[in-house]
Amino acid sequence: MDQKLKTFVAASLFSFYAFLLVSQKIILATADLGRYLKSGQLFFQNHLIPRHNLFSYTYPHFPIVNHHWAAGPVFYSIYRLAGFPGLSIAAALGTALAVFLSLRLAGRLAPKNISAVIIASLLTMPLIAYRYEVRPEELSFLFMAADIYLLTQFLRRRLAFRRLAAIYLPLQIFWVNFHIFFALGIGLAGLAFLADWLAGRRQTRPLLMLTVAAAAASLANPFFIKGLLEPLVIFRNYGYMVVENQSLFFALKRFPSATFFQALFLAALVPPAAFYLIRRQRRQPIAWFLSFSALFFSLLSLRYIRALPLMGLTLPPFFSLLAAKIGRQISKETWQLAAAILVGLVLWLGLALPTPYSPWYHHRFGWGLAPQARAAGQFFRQNHLRGPVFNNYDIGGYLIWALYPQEKVFVDNRPEAYPASFFQKVYIPAQENDPKWLALDRRYRFNAIFFYRRDNTPWAQPFLIRRLRDTGWAPVYVDAYSLILIRNSPANQKNIAKYRLPLRLFRIGH
Repeated sequence: MDQKLKTFVAASLFSFYAFLLVSQKIILATADLGRYLKSGQLFFQNHLIPRHNLFSYTYPHFPIVNHHWAAGPVFYSIYRLAGFPGLSIAAALGTALAVFLSLRLAGRLAPKNISAVIIASLLTMPLIAYRYEVRPEELSFLFMAADIYLLTQFLRRRLAFRRLAAIYLPLQIFWVNFHIFFALGIGLAGLAFLADWLAGRRQTRPLLMLTVAAAAASLANPFFIKGLLEPLVIFRNYGYMVVENQSLFFALKRFPSATFFQALFLAALVPPAAFYLIRRQRRQPIAWFLSFSALFFSLLSLRYIRALPLMGLTLPPFFSLLAAKIGRQISKETWQLAAAILVGLVLWLGLALPTPYSPWYHHRFGWGLAPQARAAGQFFRQNHLRGPVFNNYDIGGYLIWALYPQEKVFVDNRPEAYPASFFQKVYIPAQENDPKWLALDRRYRFNAIFFYRRDNTPWAQPFLIRRLRDTGWAPVYVDAYSLILIRNSPANQKNIAKYRLPLRLFRIGH
């Protein structure tokens, strides 16, 4: 088989493997997807791009920069055409295409060493599959992989600047409206400019022009300069700790997993490998560019675990270029043996054991919704329950999809859409301290408590136990994800008499 065909086949196979790894059924109770769908519905029905937190009754006028507004109409259109299974498949295809671009580039950089491409692919696959939910991030993965592919081809003089700009800048305009990671498009062009300058200034001027043009193109969003600057200021008003925004070391301590250890191992390999590659190819801009990219995304992943897929997509081209440089020092047979051993190990880990190499690692392989994913919202509506609803952070996006506009949420999973003081002085203290809960209840006079019952924050489970023991509240619904309690009031007696759940069901005493 021709070597180019071999690399194409390998990239296709591993892309399909990535598609399987990220094909996971949707748990709406903790997903952001419900909010995206509702935003898309409002866009088509009312031509509305929200600029305030209209989904919440606590801070309906709080200004927001909706940096992923275009994802709503796109997701909603797919949902209307193909339902939740279509959304699952579209998201998985986006990740698979990003993997294909990364591996196709890796194959072009090491055309005579398909074994190195295979090894790099297998080592990074769990990182790529780490973020598997239906989010605008899948589009960011695809845009980033496309940008790296285009810039590398330009630095190799395989792509004319006019064609690069004609593809790169429209992608940037799409990206700025889909996800906050659009800043990476500007940053990657800047890295290519720096790489070329350090390697000898061969194409520095057009790359500087591209960087400036990418920044200018990013102004093409409904929020203009605020949209462009949002990546720099979003964390200024972040009053709630989001797990995916924590460091890799924090994650290893709180949620140790094979994927995190693998990421740490690969991140440790990057600096010496980058130093070696640059030292041996200091006049080659692609050596500088791919080394800078690998270093940047490795550091970003150490700081934010949500960047693990970005690191996973960056490393195959980098390792392949490295292998092409040191390939002559290692025999072809040794490369093939190493690849064969790793393939055999991954097949065993993927088929025989529930590991990050297994599509069923998360116990919900497939497309569409997980069982009972919509049941709680249907119960709420069918029994004509009313708010105000007190809900936890995790389930806010689902409640927006299930209940808006009939009911608004107390909070949802967007820290930037609420004042930081709201989380620190209202939301968390109300769950930690009963007097503060009672004061908050007197203020809003909640009629229902709607919670993601697996919330593992330190305050959530004790709060739920106290409310279940509180005679002022009656549990009327529970499933694998959600718990609903309603106020023990005359208006709710019909539903309480019909649906009240015994406390023994929750394994707590009076």
